[in-house]
Amino acid sequence: MFSLEETFSLLTDSVPEDKASDLVKKCKETGMNEIEYLDTGMDRNLPEFDKGYNFVFKTNDDAETRLEILEKYSIIMQAGIQIIYPPSFFFSKAKKHFKILKDHSNNYYGVSLPMNMGGAEILNYGNISSVCYLSKMKVNDRDVINFRVGNRKFW
Repeated sequence: MFSLEETFSLLTDSVPEDKASDLVKKCKETGMNEIEYLDTGMDRNLPEFDKGYNFVFKTNDDAETRLEILEKYSIIMQAGIQIIYPPSFFFSKAKKHFKILKDHSNNYYGVSLPMNMGGAEILNYGNISSVCYLSKMKVNDRDVINFRVGNRKFW
């Protein structure tokens, strides 16, 4: 298991400074499983990139998490995670996990005011070296969290 807190630090520390190959190596060293990169459709709205990497791992409460790294000119253009939770009639872990990432983002970047678009709650952050967004939405009765950190050089 690799906690959300550890994932937050890995992404915010690596994206502005590391080569993509360094982050790929760190992911493997933490026990994340590399899987084939598949364009989920979300990447079509991004600037062009050279290569993508995907990893899966378990995070808090055994939530299966997918980590994506996008590379341009051997540096990290963007990296982030997505967690899709199984449908639940009880308390969703998504609310708790969203709060963890929101609290860490607020502490790291400063407080962001939420925007609501089409049922999604979105928070945008940024500093001199990186930009970040955190979103929570429901898709087909499943809670989905996205957390992405982008290298300021591309944004």
